[in-house]
Amino acid sequence: VLVFTGRDGKIAFLHEHMVPHSEQSVGPSKPMLAVVELQDGTIGRLGLKVGDQLRHAVFGNPPAP
Repeated sequence: VLVFTGRDGKIAFLHEHMVPHSEQSVGPSKPMLAVVELQDGTIGRLGLKVGDQLRHAVFGNPPAP
């Protein structure tokens, strides 16, 4: 599973069911700041969807201590 985010940490694109060793290009057509690779099933388990916010210092919104 690939999770693509913009500068603000909002999920812009989700790509599930990756094919190992595939050379197929995946992802959104516009530039993204980050991509996070997660284990299969994580999107459903966490209920992730486009528009959700990831929190991390790289996005300028670190989690509360």
